[in-house]
Parts: sequence; structure tokens; C-alpha cells
Amino acid sequence: MARIDSLIGGLGVGLDRVLDWAGGAAWRGYLLVSLIAIAVALPGFVTLPVTDRDEARFVQATKQMMQSGDYIDIRFQDEPRWKKPVGIYWLQAATALPAGGPEAPIWAYRLPSMLAAILAALATVWAGRAILGARASVLGGMLMATTLLLAAEATIAKTDASLTLTAVLVMAVLFRLMTGQTGRYDWIVFWLAIAGSILLKGPIVPVIALLAIAAAWI
Repeated sequence: MARIDSLIGGLGVGLDRVLDWAGGAAWRGYLLVSLIAIAVALPGFVTLPVTDRDEARFVQATKQMMQSGDYIDIRFQDEPRWKKPVGIYWLQAATALPAGGPEAPIWAYRLPSMLAAILAALATVWAGRAILGARASVLGGMLMATTLLLAAEATIAKTDASLTLTAVLVMAVLFRLMTGQTGRYDWIVFWLAIAGSILLKGPIVPVIALLAIAAAWI
């Protein structure tokens, strides 16, 4: 028991030192969270086969989009696939085209998810700095980067990681507004994230934002 207590205490001291270092400058916090997010997302990113039936459908629909040259009408085999807006297919096509187009390996279709997961962790740091301070914001970014669900979605070619990024960006701007720390470009980020979320999955993120605003007003 004493050894366990000593180990836990040592880990706590180590974490404190890491947070002190990362919180000393903004770039250190972003760098640390970026490295952790990359380390979490990379294992199996290239080698894992298609493991989710929705992933197979998204990838196939993107392949057909590139083959046909029609980037508006989404098709899965011979059927229309209008269950989701076009955003995720555009993102996947953007990363698959340089890697071989319709013949690109599966990891090329997963790149938007991995990049979105990393950026979501960084956006958490950006949001946290406005209301919690440097150390807590870095810790929040570390927690976001290592969240099991986000780590899993980072390796799947679907909408969820990208949608998470838009939601975090929207909430980050709202947090900064509440604390009077909005900058010149914050509202551009807000509206681009809202537009991106609608292209990815319809009105979900705008509804979340409205509920947050209503709760803060109440």
C-alpha cells in the first residue's frame, strides 16, 4: 500500500511539473496537447482495416463521388445517400485525392477525423484559457485528447470527430464572449464552425449553442 501511495504521489508531482512547464507559455501548452493527441490517434491509424459498417459506407460514397465527379449528389452504390449532408464527403475527398483518389488507402479517408480530433483537443485548451487559466486549460486539453470515444473516432472515417471539433469551437467562442475575451477573429471562427457543423450533420451544433446561450441567460 505504501508503494502504491508513493507511486501515486510521484505521478501527481510529475503531472504538476508538466502542467507548470506547459502553462508557462501558450505555445508549450498547445505543443504538449498536440503531441499527446497525435500519440493517441496514431496507433492502428494506417493498419486497421475497416472496422465500422458506417465507415465502409462513407468511404464508398466518397469513392463514387470522386469517380463520378459529382460532388453534390451523394450515392452509395445505386442508391442515393442523403442521410448526412455533404460536408464529410468533401473533407474525405480533399484528403483522398492527393493520395490516389478513388484508389487511396483507407488512412487517407481517415485523415479528416484524426486532424479534427487533434484540433478539438487544441480548441479545448483555447476555450479553457479564457475561463480556467493556463494550467487547467492544458489539463482539459490532455483529457480531451485521451478521451476513449474521441480517440476511437479519430481512426474512423465518419462525421463524429469533425462534428466534435465544430462543437468545441462554437462553445470556445461562447466561453470567451462570456468572459469578455473575444478577439477580432473569434466571431469568424464561430460562424465558420456553425456552417461547418451544418454541412456535417445538420442543426445539432446550432441547437447546442442555443441551449448554452439560453442556460447562461437564465
